[in-house]
Amino acid sequence: MPVRDLVWPSTTYANIIGIYRHNASADFIGIFGKEPIEELPSSIKCIAHNGARYGQIDVTARKARGIGVSNTPRSN
Repeated sequence: MPVRDLVWPSTTYANIIGIYRHNASADFIGIFGKEPIEELPSSIKCIAHNGARYGQIDVTARKARGIGVSNTPRSN
């Protein structure tokens, strides 16, 4: 399912400010690359990633949108 179908501005998720990216959501969405990040509503300010590295998140795309990201070092 495209991210836009989950967070399109007409949905109840249009004003969320943070996303928790868990392994289960990674399996569902795949790599959180440029396209899904560009589809996020402008209200998103951070992505909390459950993992030690940022390889599953397009750092350049999220920086361009001003979205912060956190991870969980030593979680593996």
